[in-house]
Amino acid sequence: MPPRVTRVRHVALACRDADETLRFYRDTLGLTVVADEIDGAGRRTLTLPVGLSALLVIETGEEKGIDHLAFDCDDATLPRAGTTLDPNAHLGLPMRLFPAITPPPAPPGHALNIDHVVIASGDSATVAAHFRDELGLEIKRTMARPGTNSHLEFGKLFDLTLEFAGPPEPRPGPMKGAFWGLVFTVDDIDAVVETVRAAGYPVDDPKPAVQPGAKIAGVKAGTGGVPFALIQYGALSV
Repeated sequence: MPPRVTRVRHVALACRDADETLRFYRDTLGLTVVADEIDGAGRRTLTLPVGLSALLVIETGEEKGIDHLAFDCDDATLPRAGTTLDPNAHLGLPMRLFPAITPPPAPPGHALNIDHVVIASGDSATVAAHFRDELGLEIKRTMARPGTNSHLEFGKLFDLTLEFAGPPEPRPGPMKGAFWGLVFTVDDIDAVVETVRAAGYPVDDPKPAVQPGAKIAGVKAGTGGVPFALIQYGALSV
């Protein structure tokens, strides 16, 4: 029986310059660096807790966006150092699995948690079904995005949602997914947007999100090569 994922342990970003990327996540959004290490490949790797997960910043010399996702799972026989899954067996998606632990609380900052990670593909229903069948993820919601009619499916692990996004109809060709976008939850999006602007980053004005009552704003640079947005729930009357 395949393992069942229980939590997103970390979202790893492959960035050109770790210090430059930290200027956004640490200095502007207020995340705390709890580890600054050299990994087995000789790369500088920093851990910044966010909610019940963490952001892993890996200095690779290139802005590649999301490098991989790591999950806690219900297989207690896994090594504590985790295991790397074969991307070829998982639609090209690089992932790691760890035995489940109780996460320590993240230090306070402007970001409350990682709200969701967008997994893009030409057939979001098939990718979501793969996560359901191979990793035990419960798909809790399916919808068409207003305006574009994109097909979206959602699975939630504690405070983080995996959003599977694709075209209205499956696109022909090889089936492959990509970890594409990242959204952080904040408690006062207008104030955080002003903080981000004051730090010199281009950011959209907050606007109504797909989620009822929420406002969202995209950040256009400085995020480590990943499409990035801020979201606040309960910001609008519904």
